[in-house]
Amino acid sequence: MMVLTAIYIPALVVFVRGVREAHRFEGPPEDHLGGAHVRLAMAHQAWESGALRVAIVEAAAAIDLAQSVAGPVFGSERRCELDDLRRRAIDVDDTVRELDVVRALGLADAMLSSVSPT
Repeated sequence: MMVLTAIYIPALVVFVRGVREAHRFEGPPEDHLGGAHVRLAMAHQAWESGALRVAIVEAAAAIDLAQSVAGPVFGSERRCELDDLRRRAIDVDDTVRELDVVRALGLADAMLSSVSPT
């Protein structure tokens, strides 16, 4: 038992120190949503350049990224509507209108701002 104690106690100390160091460098949770904000900004740029399909897919990807960080906090109705718009944007046989892009960006903006006001 003394040999096992001599092995496990230092291992426990190293583990606890490692966890503390990881938390120290982690930063506040809203910083983790920065990638989602960047993706949403890319969606807006794609819309401004006329790439309607890309804008919708990027808006949905921004929400996917935010959801992977913040968890399932978005309303299922809005999420389903955004997923439907993405499905239509990916389907090359389906028509994508300017109104679809405006709706997708509006949904993504609202969902992301509900998690983080930045």
